[in-house]
Amino acid sequence: MEDYYSFIQQLNSDINKLDQKIDNVGYDNIINHSTVKEMEESVNDIDRRIRIIDKENAKRFCIKNIKLFGKLLHRVYPYVVVAGLVFGGQSLIGDVPFIQQDQIKFAQTQVVLDSDANLEKTKDYIIAAQKNEDYAVTYYTKWELKQDGYYYRTIKKYKLKYYKNRMYNNLLDENNKNKMSDIYDEPYSIDYEKKDPSELTQDEIEKEEYIRYVFHLQDEEDIIIEAQDMSYNLILSGVYLFGAATFITIMYFMRKHYSRFDYYKAIDIVKHSYPEIDIEKLKKLFKAKKIKYEVIKKQQATLTDPIDNKRSIIRAK
Repeated sequence: MEDYYSFIQQLNSDINKLDQKIDNVGYDNIINHSTVKEMEESVNDIDRRIRIIDKENAKRFCIKNIKLFGKLLHRVYPYVVVAGLVFGGQSLIGDVPFIQQDQIKFAQTQVVLDSDANLEKTKDYIIAAQKNEDYAVTYYTKWELKQDGYYYRTIKKYKLKYYKNRMYNNLLDENNKNKMSDIYDEPYSIDYEKKDPSELTQDEIEKEEYIRYVFHLQDEEDIIIEAQDMSYNLILSGVYLFGAATFITIMYFMRKHYSRFDYYKAIDIVKHSYPEIDIEKLKKLFKAKKIKYEVIKKQQATLTDPIDNKRSIIRAK
């Protein structure tokens, strides 16, 4: 496309010529058909060129803003991705921040069983994220009195080798320290407990070694639906905001230190590459001249002698 500077200069010149023609009509006090025809051609040509510039401005506006949006995305996309990952990760475990939603809870029963056949069950309803499949197996030795006058015993914690196909009430039949290596893995924790004789009852001192089981049974068919507590959701939202802000801050300083991308410089380059062609003054000037032309044209159409179609000279009132 031709240089817009010369294009505007020519447009300005043509508007001035149109202005002279209009002034000449007023000065001569006559309306000549051929003169009106010339003015009409000038008006149409100027209108056409103004539309061309308006289209070019619209094109530049769209391209400029698309590129500015692209630079903005370049700047913020790492932070958006980080915030999205934190949001998605929190949502995956069933905790959606900012949205108070109904929760499906299923029954989970905690079973506490020891080798003395003491059995305790506690039922509760939990969400999936609270599901507990740990099976704590603790082996207690008999209390032994040492020379320092204190009682000692060893506490070993195991994990079951194979639990899922076994009923918990069958564990008592296998409760034998000679079978420990068959039923359990190696102990993952060994502790030693020390107590003063005054802290133990006679029954506790005489009690033989025993095993205590703590495990959980889930029933996913026994469910309830509860509305999420507002305060709980607010806590979740606060945790999300804190986590997102932390990772975004880390990302910001990493980009500031390692990235060569200068957002403000990139914005200036785009703005200077697609400047708006300012013809508002010319458009206002042309609009005023066009109104005068329309008046002259209307007078010429009204006052032209119908007998003389080639040329008419009319005295303007």
